[in-house]
Parts: sequence; structure tokens; C-alpha cells
Amino acid sequence: MCGILGSVNSALSEKVLDLIAARGPDDSGLESYSIGRHSVDFGHRRLAIVDLSPAGHQPMVSQCGRYHIIFNGEVYNHAEIRASLKFSSFRGHSDTETLLYALIERGAEALRSFNGIFSLAFLDENEQRLFLARDPFGVKPLYYRFSANKLQFGSELKPLLAMQSAEVDTASLAELLRLRYLPSPDTLFKDVRRLRPGHFLDVN
Repeated sequence: MCGILGSVNSALSEKVLDLIAARGPDDSGLESYSIGRHSVDFGHRRLAIVDLSPAGHQPMVSQCGRYHIIFNGEVYNHAEIRASLKFSSFRGHSDTETLLYALIERGAEALRSFNGIFSLAFLDENEQRLFLARDPFGVKPLYYRFSANKLQFGSELKPLLAMQSAEVDTASLAELLRLRYLPSPDTLFKDVRRLRPGHFLDVN
């Protein structure tokens, strides 16, 4: 299953990351990056499926050290994508590593070729650019919140609410009672949104 958690200008801790430990009992990673005047934190809880070796550890960094990714899900055609890339010096066999280099080579356009279920965050240190993406069917969740110059995002609401409390959105509550579900981007909390299926969020 796996779980991702990240932030801009809002420090993460192991304690907060452990709130999604049930999503990934096999491995855990937490990294911080200084991007200009800003700080970016990436956290990951791993359930190893495609590559069981340490080469699948996340957050994952490119061999040049410029790019970083956290990924939740599975991309079924990653072997075909890997074969089509110019880069060939892979460390392991994980779909995460394939997606990292696909995004490096093709940018957000690479998302069109991902056949699978996923949510991810991709960081380019040199361009000072971060983007979040979610699969076209919205199978894998991705919540986010902007507050002043801060951004928090993750696979579950629990860690976001632990980092900063939020008020219940009564309009969303009424919508939930009426429809028996909440369509994206709505959530039960004010200022907390869910990325729409098949969309990406670009932050620079």
C-alpha cells in the first residue's frame, strides 16, 4: 500500500510519519532539503512489492542528487517505460526508480504514460519546483493544504491534522450526508483539499 507525506516550510517528524505506519511496515524514510529560502520535507512508509531490496528505499534521489521522489502505488507498465528511457544505469528494479527517471526526462508529460494507480511527489532542486500527481481513477488518495507560505500533503488526513488542526467544513458535511461520499477536491475540513483524479499540482 505505502504512504507518502511531505511539506514545504513545515517540518515533519518521525512521530508524525509514524501516524501512517500501517500503510508501510517494511521501511521508513524521512529527508529534508533546503530549496532557496524554503525547506522541503519528504517522508515515506514502504510496503515492498515490486523490488524488495534496499534499492527501492524512499524518499528516492537521482544519481545526480538533483531530483527526489516519493511514490505510493504501482505502475503496471513500468518495464516498458524503463525500456524507452535514455537513462539505463538503474540501481534496482522498482517502478519508483523508473518513474523518477521518466519524470526527469519528460517532466509532467510522463504522467500520461503511467498505467497504474498512484500518488506521488517529485522535486527538482535546481528548478525549485515541486509537483504532486494522482492517478486518473483516483484510487490512491492525496490530501493537501496551503497555509500562508506552507504546504502540507499526504496519503491520509491524520498526519496533516496532527501538524495543524482544522475546522470541520459544515458545507462539506452536508454534502457528505446528502451524497454519502465527498467528491474531490472536497474534504470534511476547511482548507484541506484532495487532489482530483488525473490531475497534478505544480508548486514553484
